[in-house]
Amino acid sequence: MVDNYDLSKLKLVCSDLDGTLICGKYNACLVSERSAKVLQELEAEGVQIVVASGRPPRSMEPVLELLKLDHPWIISCNGGIVLDNKQKAILKSFPIVQQHVYPAIKNIKDALGDDVYIGVESGMMFKCEEGYAAMRGPANMNHPYKCISQLEDFACEPVEKLVILHKTWDAEQLHKYISSQVFADAKWEDIINITFSNVHFIEISATNVSKGTTLKSLCDENQYTADQVISFGDMANDVTMLRFAGKNWDGSLCVRKASKSISDYLLFCLGIGVAMENAHETAKKAADFITLSNLNQGVAVVLEKMLQQIRSKSAN
Repeated sequence: MVDNYDLSKLKLVCSDLDGTLICGKYNACLVSERSAKVLQELEAEGVQIVVASGRPPRSMEPVLELLKLDHPWIISCNGGIVLDNKQKAILKSFPIVQQHVYPAIKNIKDALGDDVYIGVESGMMFKCEEGYAAMRGPANMNHPYKCISQLEDFACEPVEKLVILHKTWDAEQLHKYISSQVFADAKWEDIINITFSNVHFIEISATNVSKGTTLKSLCDENQYTADQVISFGDMANDVTMLRFAGKNWDGSLCVRKASKSISDYLLFCLGIGVAMENAHETAKKAADFITLSNLNQGVAVVLEKMLQQIRSKSAN
């Protein structure tokens, strides 16, 4: 499928980490030399590299060290934070409106009680209930964090992301219940955005804050247009950036212009959204095409073709 696209026109590559660029299990830091090499070579050709993850800054840093990029843009917490690569400082933050943080948490706890545990990403700090830390275990909590006993205390400082963990439900089941039952009132659509990036928990950000909206904002500020962007992802929280790159925001398909035959076409309207073979169905539906799985380095496969086309075009 990738052979049908003119990749030489692209100026910006945006990739998710877990399940996408990372070729290991969730929350691992395994990036292949092949993936790192093609990203470095594209950067040397003048292509802007963007790493966009639901991860907080602290767990993105080890991956960025492996990639060895000179000037990547770093989107953290599902678009809630833009991180400076050199100083590892927060450049931009898009928190949930502070007055709505406690009411949102209270709604969740009132509905599900002690069957759920709360965590919050607040700048560079993670705060959570003791039950959250216990359930996630030492392997996942191997970073500084603060245990909170009073729910009101979660709202004392800006919160870029709420993390909700259920004792027995997976993320998809919890997402469905939270969206349809806890925040069924239409007013919440103007306050929060609910998504998930793995099977373990759901994530809540401010409304209109997502990987896609933050990517669009950075592109607008730096004079990149959607038709110059290719994005890679595998989960529900990647849908907005896949649609920004390759489909209209309402999810409708781009218009394709036929060349010599219907089966031999090039994409002329927008950029390209690529889902992984291992992707959640929501990501696959949002994408223009599906590459190989993360374990088979599907991102590198596409980007190597892009690099080849760029160099071939430059040589002509």
